[in-house]
Amino acid sequence: MKLAFIHNDKKLGTGAHYINELMAIKLRGRGVEVKNFYPRTSLIDPPIHLKGFSNILFFYSLLEKKDEIIAHLEENPPATQKEAQAKIKELTGIQRSLPQVREFLKKTGYDAAR
Repeated sequence: MKLAFIHNDKKLGTGAHYINELMAIKLRGRGVEVKNFYPRTSLIDPPIHLKGFSNILFFYSLLEKKDEIIAHLEENPPATQKEAQAKIKELTGIQRSLPQVREFLKKTGYDAAR
C-alpha cells in the first residue's frame, strides 16, 4: 500500500507536522510506503493543472465529516442549495462553491433542496 501526505504549507516544526510524522512512522512500520509532498503552489486556489488535487482534498474534507453534515442538514433542512452551502460552511468553517456542494449532496444521496 502507498500513502501520500499532501501538505499545504512548507515543512515546519508545528504540532500537526509532528502528529503526521508519528503516523507516517507507524505506517512505515507496518509496511506502508509513505511519501510527503509539499507543493510549491498553494492548493487553496490552485492553477488549473492542480485542480484535480484540490478536488480530491475537497471531497476528502467533506467525506471525513459526511455523517455530521448530513445529520445537521436533516435536523435543519435547507430550503435551497445556497442555504445548504451556508450550513456546510457554518459546520465545517470552509466555504464551498455551489457546484461542489451539489456534487457532495448528490454523491451522499442527500435529497437537497433545488
